[in-house]
Amino acid sequence: TRGRFTVKILRSDGSAVSSWTLTTPVGNNKALWQAQVGDVTGDESPEIILTPTAASTELFRVYNQKGKELRAVKAGRTAIRSVTAIARQWAGGKDRIIVLYDEKKVTMAHHFDNTLQARDRIRLASAKFSPVFAIARLSAADKHMYVLGGAAGADPVLSYYSASGELERRFSVYDGSARSGLLVTPVYDAVTGLDDLVVGVARGDQPLRVWNGQVQKLDEWWPHAEGTPLGRL
Repeated sequence: TRGRFTVKILRSDGSAVSSWTLTTPVGNNKALWQAQVGDVTGDESPEIILTPTAASTELFRVYNQKGKELRAVKAGRTAIRSVTAIARQWAGGKDRIIVLYDEKKVTMAHHFDNTLQARDRIRLASAKFSPVFAIARLSAADKHMYVLGGAAGADPVLSYYSASGELERRFSVYDGSARSGLLVTPVYDAVTGLDDLVVGVARGDQPLRVWNGQVQKLDEWWPHAEGTPLGRL
């Protein structure tokens, strides 16, 4: 219904485990919710993390699998652009929520611990805010890195930032015509013990590509018939 959303947790056979409704994000009744799953409280049971898809005075909400709200984190009185990523086993420990946001044209990564309390704030040097955001373990030396990708209208570039916020690598993953926005997903490689990044485009005729932390393209393939844009499927 208008201004309300239904969240459902489904079994593999399609039957419902639970469902509940919630309203639009505070401060922006046109924003939608993005859902992620992670054991961010460290209780060995995954939670559901909901983040506004547009500028809002909310950063995120966390629910258990029965739909009980565990925490709702506000940005303040002014709506800001933000995006949330789940750091899997941060620094060898539990999953952790990390929020990327634009604070007066400075891009910050804000960490939340397993009690869902705010902890470290890391400034990403010379970074421009992007809603394309992931956390990945890309090198043995740097246990986790912040990954920013080009959004819609921007160049198709990936940027790797160290855990301390320093820019480590920046490179193009497609030619300059692919400007519909990147899609980035970390995937664990059991052989190397590190993550690789599966990268695609939101719309357009481009293959999926796999990149590692050394900016090596490991593989690419078409998830559809070559020449059929993803946006038309």
